[in-house]
Amino acid sequence: MRLTPDLLSQETLIEELFRISNQLEAELPGRGLMPAGQQLGNLGEVLIADRFGLDLTKPMQKGIDAHTADDRKVQIKTTTSRGVGIPLGHEQPDADVYLLAGLLNANGTCEVIFNGPMVLAWAIRQPTPKSGGVAFVSKGPLERLAREIPAELQLKAIGVV
Repeated sequence: MRLTPDLLSQETLIEELFRISNQLEAELPGRGLMPAGQQLGNLGEVLIADRFGLDLTKPMQKGIDAHTADDRKVQIKTTTSRGVGIPLGHEQPDADVYLLAGLLNANGTCEVIFNGPMVLAWAIRQPTPKSGGVAFVSKGPLERLAREIPAELQLKAIGVV
């Protein structure tokens, strides 16, 4: 399910959402008016799916957020500069699932901080699960691991050879 052919419009709207949220936070300090939780994750999914030409699954599908054109399974996770890491779920992922983890910046832009097999991220998860038994990996170790993943194990963004 591609959301719209007008990616620039989606990116512009998301950037505008963050601009407005930043302005509200400045005027109403301490109210927590930046996108968070499910909304943050959904915004990251939209931006990353479009960047990689992915077909998003139906919302709230367990374990898989999207598929590549050749039907590879992709999990998309999003955090912010305020976040400390990425939740990985309750169970070890299948070996054929890719993880695209994004850092959604305060201006509404998104940078991919991990691109590779999800089992690699699972291998460096925190020894103690977070609330509800969810496995978690900190941003620093995840970004260091990402730098070691060979290009052949990464998904290709649209327009990247």
